[in-house]
Amino acid sequence: MSIEEEFSFLDLVSEDLLPSRPTENLGESFLTFDGLLPAPGLKVNEDGGAAGCGGKLWPAGELLSRYMIRTNDEYNGKFTNILELGSGTGLVGLAIASLRREQKDLKVWVTDQEYVSMLINTGS
Repeated sequence: MSIEEEFSFLDLVSEDLLPSRPTENLGESFLTFDGLLPAPGLKVNEDGGAAGCGGKLWPAGELLSRYMIRTNDEYNGKFTNILELGSGTGLVGLAIASLRREQKDLKVWVTDQEYVSMLINTGS
């Protein structure tokens, strides 16, 4: 089988094994994590998964955000460096950064592939 035939075969099979996800939740979401963040909350932009799995909010990201916010409060804001790899919408990093805007020594980096970085850059 040639390389071209092999890739063509994988494209056909992959749709059967893992169907494309529907596009959902387009636009802005505002999250306060049950009051842990002050209103109006954290603005997160979603493309509904159109650019891949990084363009939408996931329950695991929401749970990790709640945990990080609570843990930071328990340690009296002693987090100084947060690095979020594969950030997608940037939810976790943006949640910590928005909670501790007054904490001058806090540095937060959110990273992902270039095609979803526009979602991170439009969140606040």
